[in-house]
Parts: sequence; structure tokens; C-alpha cells
Amino acid sequence: MPDLTPRRTPHISLKDLSNQLGPEAEQLLSLAIEHSNQNNQKLWLVGGAIRDFLLEKPIRDLDIATNGDSLTLAEAIKDQWNPNEINLVSHSDLLTASLRTDANMQLDISRLRTERYIQPGALPVVSTTEEIDLDLKRRDFSINAMALGLSRDLENTFHDPFDGISALDSAMLITLHPGSFIDDPTRLWRAARLATTHALKLDIKTYQQLHAKDVSFENVSGVRLVSELRQICASASTLRICSQLQDWKILERTDPALSFDLNNFQDSQLTTEYNLRTLATGLLMYAPKEMRLAALERLQLPKQLRIFIEEACLLLHHVDGAKFTSDSITSYEKIGEESFAIASTLNKEKTTSIANALEKWARCSSHLTAADLKQIGISTGPDIGLTLHRLKWADFIGTISSKTDAYNFLQNENIK
Repeated sequence: MPDLTPRRTPHISLKDLSNQLGPEAEQLLSLAIEHSNQNNQKLWLVGGAIRDFLLEKPIRDLDIATNGDSLTLAEAIKDQWNPNEINLVSHSDLLTASLRTDANMQLDISRLRTERYIQPGALPVVSTTEEIDLDLKRRDFSINAMALGLSRDLENTFHDPFDGISALDSAMLITLHPGSFIDDPTRLWRAARLATTHALKLDIKTYQQLHAKDVSFENVSGVRLVSELRQICASASTLRICSQLQDWKILERTDPALSFDLNNFQDSQLTTEYNLRTLATGLLMYAPKEMRLAALERLQLPKQLRIFIEEACLLLHHVDGAKFTSDSITSYEKIGEESFAIASTLNKEKTTSIANALEKWARCSSHLTAADLKQIGISTGPDIGLTLHRLKWADFIGTISSKTDAYNFLQNENIK
């Protein structure tokens, strides 16, 4: 049974924390505290900010919990900000609201709450509570289940009921209960991200839970999976996180089309910034087409983005040194610049060879016109277009180079 008694500790205080925050983060937090004090509400800093402070790492985002209304608090902060420089998103079903500034600083606000999972993997049913220990109990890992009091009556009260500090000291990632991954399988993705970026190990029980057969992604929405992918993209350790996901077989358990091979990212290994389309292409590159399309559908990506990714995969499927065909040139000719850019980020050699072929194709000519073909008896309609294409291909491979060559080619091929 965890120790649920709040305690003060010299390890962390609001003053110490403020010294480590950037100006925008400090201002957001100050406005939240001011509103909470004015309304006699409790306010806690929770989760990753405390973890990263204790690890002496940059604090990228802030999570706070209140016994007041999360949306009301978010709106009060936004009112004190330039409305054109901050964005507010509310999720009333989860009792949360988020603020993100133009400088990309995010403040997540949640109502103190408990969670109940009716279906494993689905979003939980939430209920309000006034107790911070009950709110922390619903979280994923002990290192994310620490809280620091911010409001006047709680200031500098440190709450660590699951001994997160000890877990940090021993560099261990520990779940709060045996069913943690069953309730929310996306915690597997977070485990890989935290283990990689914070050099943490899983304790034996957490490792066993990670591989439990009862963990299923069946009820996890595409939107939530895309959120995990975006967080990996934002990390400076994108490929190492993907490698950990592959080693733990989390990718294939999430969707059978997903897999990670470092060779698929051979021209991007020195970069520290990935976007969703590039990462998704690398993870889906060699899945069978039907599986890949089904995965893109499941991720609920915008239609145009799906097209970009699928076209990039088509480019990357080109076998090194393979001869181009009339059909492949036609397929590549239809692919847009955005898809080429995605594929080029992953494998520049392949896209360069295709781009060179297309450049040569653009210079080639049929040497005859539709009118010329009509004069020799080729019927108007699809036959004209097909014949012109065959002649252009003949020019591409060096079979013809003039109008006379084109006529001889048609005669030799018995095309009428």
C-alpha cells in the first residue's frame, strides 16, 4: 500500500522550479496560481515537469491539476494572454484543457479525477475527486505520479505516494498497478519513449506486464496512435525509440503493418527532426500494400497525407539497379513533389535515380503527332494515346531518335 501522506521535501520547491522554467512557462504557471488563489482552489503541478526537474532535464511542457473547472482556468489564463498567440483545446469528456503558445510551450490542465476503464484500451470514464492521491493513482508510472502544491494553502507540499524519487534514483520505470498496460496500451509507447530518452530500465514486474497477452490495441483509436507518433517525432531520439518499440514487439502488436528497420532510414540517421509523414512512411514502407492502406485508414490520417505516404512507399519500393519499364515510368510520373521529398529524406539514392529517369523521360519525344498517326490509319481514341506513349518509350530506351525512326518502328511492330 503506497504512503499517501503529503510531505515537504528539500528536493523541490516552487522557487527552484521557477529557476528552471523559461519565461513563457513561468508566466503560464504564475497566471494559473493567481487564478486558483483568487478562487480558493487547489492547484498542483504533476507529472513530467517534476520528473524532468529532478533529472535536471529541460522542462518542455507543464501539467497541472485543479479541483476547479479546467476549462474555466484555461480561459482565465488565455484572457491574460494575447489571444492571437495562444491556442486553447478542451476535452470536456476527460475534464481537461490545453493551452499552447506560438512559441510551442504547452500547459495541460486537468480536473482532479479518477478513471474507470469499461473496455481495455478505450478511453476511460472519469469522475471528479478532491484528493490528489486518487488522481495520481490513475497515472502510468511512478516517476510520473509525483505532485508539487502550487496554490497558497499547498505551496511547496511535495506528494510522492508511489515513491517516484526512488524509481528515478535507481533509473527504473515502474507501473502503478498490474493492469496498467491492459487499461491503456498506449502506455507501452510511453514506456519505450521514457526508457530511451531517460535511460531507464523496466523492473521485472513491469517487463512481464509489457509482454502480457491480455494487452490489446483493438480499442485504441487512430487519433491516439498518431499522438504517440507525433511525440516520437518531437524527440531527439526518434530512431532509438522506434528501435525499442521494435525490440519489445510493440509496433507489430499495435498494427501488423508497422515495423522498424534502421536501413529504411539510412539517409536520415543524422537528423534530429522527423515529421509524421516521414516517420509513418519509414514504419510502413515494406508492409504489403493492402496492410499498409488498412493501417493508414486506421490512423485516420487526412486523405492527402495518406496519398503522400503511399506514393513515397511506391518510390522506395523501387529496387536498386532495376530497369525502368514503361508502366513504372508512367506511375512515377504521377507522383507529386511532396511524396518525392518524403522518400528522398529516407533514401536519396533511390529517389535520385527515379528523378533522373523522369527528367530523361520529359526530354523524350514520340517524334510523331496524333495527326501523323491518323494519316497512317490508326483510329482516333485510346489507340492514338497508347501509340504515342509506345513511341516515347522507344525514344527513352534509344530505339528511335527521329521521325523516320518512328515510322520504321511502327512498321516493324506492325502497328496500324
